[in-house]
Amino acid sequence: MDAGGRAAERFGPEPRGLNTVSPPPLRQATASTTRLAQRASSFILKPVTPFVTTGGAFLFTILYADLMFDLQVLGHGGPELPEGVLASISNYYRRVTVEARPLNRLVVAVMVGTLAAIVLQLAGDDVPGWVGLTSLVLAGLPILLAAVHTFPTAVRLGLRAEPLEVQSRLARSICRDHLLCLVAITSLLAVELGFGR
Repeated sequence: MDAGGRAAERFGPEPRGLNTVSPPPLRQATASTTRLAQRASSFILKPVTPFVTTGGAFLFTILYADLMFDLQVLGHGGPELPEGVLASISNYYRRVTVEARPLNRLVVAVMVGTLAAIVLQLAGDDVPGWVGLTSLVLAGLPILLAAVHTFPTAVRLGLRAEPLEVQSRLARSICRDHLLCLVAITSLLAVELGFGR
């Protein structure tokens, strides 16, 4: 009897099915890993769109509150606005820019968060590329305008340290800024809600 026969007698027959499953090829394993990573990335980035729309809706609400005071400048054609109008607008901006610190930083945080969400949206594939780019422009321009012009102007108006004619120009300038921002943020919400789902 040969060695194979003696081994079979000693240890019994080889279990059926042993060594019949070969490991998957390396290429197959790599493809599976890539698909898994893509699904994980899609799962992480998919919920970004609601963050963009939530940030846009918050900014729209802030603009609506600001314009309730800003629109008082309409209908007054002289170089100086009436004292009652200036007092109403300047008192509002003193409260929300100077006296509201640090709570007014919440608006800044929402602005930054909205821009970050749009960047993440661009990095993913849950929306068409043009939606992310358009949203970045529609959110970025009014946020930039607010940072470099609208907010500093509102602080100046809230302090009421300048002549009435200058204060009137400041109030009208803020109103124009906020109307432009309202158009941009409304367009952002329309793009995201219409095409970003």
